[in-house]
Amino acid sequence: MSWARSDEFTPVGKPLDHYVDKIYTSYELKCTKPGREIFDHLIKDADIDLAETIFVDDGAANIKTGKEIRFHTFQPENGEDWRLKFEAVLKG
Repeated sequence: MSWARSDEFTPVGKPLDHYVDKIYTSYELKCTKPGREIFDHLIKDADIDLAETIFVDDGAANIKTGKEIRFHTFQPENGEDWRLKFEAVLKG
């Protein structure tokens, strides 16, 4: 996550934060995934439309919970450079 939130994330020097409205991380919220607590928190806090929301995580159990809640999900491999795949998801 530190790489995705750094200026090295894109060739134009923009972090992931530049491309999304808000990022919720379990370590910042002190919640444990795949429990629903973090999902319930962000749904309420951001007043989000699930049809316009993507949940990105490298853990299969976390992705499963996200899908059960009806988030769009994206699961990159740990350590993978997932920028192009993510861009395709956003455009799709």
